[in-house]
Amino acid sequence: AFKFNCTLTPEIEGDVTITATVTDDDGATTTSAIIIIVRNIPPEITNIQAMSDNTNLSKDSRDFWIVNEDQLVNLRGLAFDSPNDIEDLSWTWSSINMGDNSVAWQIQDTGSISEIHVWWELSGEYTISSDVLDDDSIRSPEEVKWIKVNNVNPTAEITSTEHTVGESMP
Repeated sequence: AFKFNCTLTPEIEGDVTITATVTDDDGATTTSAIIIIVRNIPPEITNIQAMSDNTNLSKDSRDFWIVNEDQLVNLRGLAFDSPNDIEDLSWTWSSINMGDNSVAWQIQDTGSISEIHVWWELSGEYTISSDVLDDDSIRSPEEVKWIKVNNVNPTAEITSTEHTVGESMP
């Protein structure tokens, strides 16, 4: 008896038929087939980066990114999935204020790479959550990061020039 082993690495989900045909030294052949059901894998977020002015954001000892109110932040996420699902991934990003559970923002994006531009109007500590959904409605585990938004003191600037007015005149 002859044994033959093969390895199969399917790249898309669905039914895959494997057929083997053997021929003996007399020219007789026999064929056998097996159907392998390939299941869809969930997408996976592999990396989340936060940058401002093309520089990675610094983190404090608790692993919170640090920014100021109204500072523009570029969030970039990378995800992995099977080749037939990778370009149709749907991202959901959101940020929740950890003090009062209010939603700071929520953004949808598509693709294996997601880049969004965000900012926080109010100081406080926030979560940044992201997950990815593939075209088979399979969702990745949620990826959560944290950010501390520092208060920026208001500024006042007088922009008028000196004027002379008389008493009791507006």
